Amino acid sequence: MPAKAREVTENGASSDDRVSLNAAARALDVSRRTVERMISRGELARDTSLGVSAVTKRSLVAALESRRGEPVDLPRLTRDLSQPAATVTRGVRELVEPLLAQVVDARTRAAEAEAQVRRLEERAQSQREREELLGTLVAGSWRERRRARKVALARIARPPF
Repeated sequence: MPAKAREVTENGASSDDRVSLNAAARALDVSRRTVERMISRGELARDTSLGVSAVTKRSLVAALESRRGEPVDLPRLTRDLSQPAATVTRGVRELVEPLLAQVVDARTRAAEAEAQVRRLEERAQSQREREELLGTLVAGSWRERRRARKVALARIARPPF
């Protein structure tokens, strides 16, 4: 081990600092019992100095990285956690507002398209009924023509609302 690395380790500023089992459980978002199971499975390294129930910070960071799937940037993480809530809220708002705008825009376009489809369906239905009436007036029996005339007159006399 290089002398400089040994000095850092001896001074206690290394990443092998102790972390209590309760703090490790909170960081991993599991129970203390689960942390103890992780120690027994070898996923976390127990810190045996002073007989205190603790794990090494290095093994805790490794466990966090494996759960996240990407490396943890501890300085950035502590800096982000120390930011005031207003800054975090502003950051979340900056991320969410464009997404919400896209969703609202998409819903508006969908509603307009649905209204247009509804109008086209109504127009097509009206044209089908009109063609059916005309066909009946041209080729139907005297009774069918009589009914068709009544329906046509009722449509003309009926207000369009």
